[in-house]
Amino acid sequence: MLAVFEGRFGRLKEERDNLRKAKEALELSQPEQVTASDDRMQVGQEELQDLKVTVSPASPSHVCGVMFPCTLTLSLSTIRACGRS
Repeated sequence: MLAVFEGRFGRLKEERDNLRKAKEALELSQPEQVTASDDRMQVGQEELQDLKVTVSPASPSHVCGVMFPCTLTLSLSTIRACGRS
């Protein structure tokens, strides 16, 4: 599910970059002019990356005693690491 949002966000960013280049070519905007919507895109990208880090599989040191969503599968080495602690 997160990969879908990443893909959509990437395509949106590409479209915005292409639009910005077209406007610059037509001299409708200043080169490298940062707008409020550019700032919002940057914030959105940072939030998406933060979410990705939050829901990514935890390292073995953070696995023991933590409840995971049913879609998360633990590797055998991670399970063994929990047994040693």
